Amino acid sequence: MKTMAMLHTTFILLLCVELVAGGGAVFTRWGKTTCPSGNDVMYKGYAGGSHYQAKGGPGTTLCLPESPIYANHSTAGSRSYLYGTEYQLEDPSLPLRKMFQHDVPCVVCRSRCMKSAVMVPARNDCFPEWHLEYKGYLFGGSTEHTASSDYVCVDGDPETIKGDDQNKNGHLLFLVESTCGALPCPPYVNGWEMTCAVCTK
Repeated sequence: MKTMAMLHTTFILLLCVELVAGGGAVFTRWGKTTCPSGNDVMYKGYAGGSHYQAKGGPGTTLCLPESPIYANHSTAGSRSYLYGTEYQLEDPSLPLRKMFQHDVPCVVCRSRCMKSAVMVPARNDCFPEWHLEYKGYLFGGSTEHTASSDYVCVDGDPETIKGDDQNKNGHLLFLVESTCGALPCPPYVNGWEMTCAVCTK
């Protein structure tokens, strides 16, 4: 008897046959080191970004490869610095609390048959005619910190970078909560942690 995973893989392969000229969608799977079925690993590595107390600098979270290549370099400060990323989940009641202070891995994936990829916030499922690659929780920088940040979708079953659970801070990711006001409630709920999904088509 086929398992659900085998059936899912078979479905993806059949879908790829129908879309022979397809493929090419690229997305980052935050919090994991493997890609979902039907995707190839471009590279895996470590999440990184600006320091959480920085008053300037880029606000983008990057997936840094495991094997960097440097060119010309100097020991003089450039005034733009990149730090590793930690899960920041202080409250014991938070989802994914076990990840607190651990460093965040990532993997960049390329679909074999899907052409487009999008991260959908506030949903853990895709809209009709879109395929779910992975689902999880929406993370971003703290609104109490000075650094700018972006939003990333961390897998709902995240991994950590092995052997590194020390409180080094640097670039920090917090669970994002919905806040009523200009954001209508309902359908949103004040103070609830927001889900997310990465979808392809």
